[in-house]
Amino acid sequence: MQRRVLGKAGYEAYRAGAVTLDDFVGARRSREWGTTLRARSLAQILGEDEAGRWGLAANERAQRDRIARQIVSLGERQVLSLGDIPADITRHWASSTGNQEVVLTGNRRIHYLQRHPEMAEYESLLSDVVLRPSEVHKNRYDDAMAIFYYRLRDLEGHYLRATVLMQKEASRLRHSIISFRLAKSDEIARATRQGRRVWRQTGG
Repeated sequence: MQRRVLGKAGYEAYRAGAVTLDDFVGARRSREWGTTLRARSLAQILGEDEAGRWGLAANERAQRDRIARQIVSLGERQVLSLGDIPADITRHWASSTGNQEVVLTGNRRIHYLQRHPEMAEYESLLSDVVLRPSEVHKNRYDDAMAIFYYRLRDLEGHYLRATVLMQKEASRLRHSIISFRLAKSDEIARATRQGRRVWRQTGG
């Protein structure tokens, strides 16, 4: 109901605490009718630019929710594309930029949920982990494996961690998620000291 009344962008700003419900209520005064209430748009409250940013955030949330639903319904033998890994990440493994797509198979989903059932709570963020990571490291034992880390804002000192089997050539084989679990910040710090970090989000 709140999403319908406030709109997608307004609801996103409201649930993040950027605005209150009272902010959406405006007052109009006239000699004839006195004071009457009217609804204010998010742009009227925050300005066009800020409202636009909340609109983008709402679209991103809708995309995450769509992918999460697809992940949950993924059959054991099915393959789900999560999108394209940025080229400045894949270049550390691939010999060309013609292969950016990363996938999750139903078999690997079963595997990581059997070992880490708590990860079902975080599957809506899995696409962010591999498409918009905080940083990416090389695996200590296998050069073909990339470790993607995504900082969790709601769980201090923790990251989401996805291991991805990277493909060197532009072929029919695609980069594939092998595992998914939580990681603590000291794991990232240790890997960084070992010189395994190959990419970090700007300002991250």
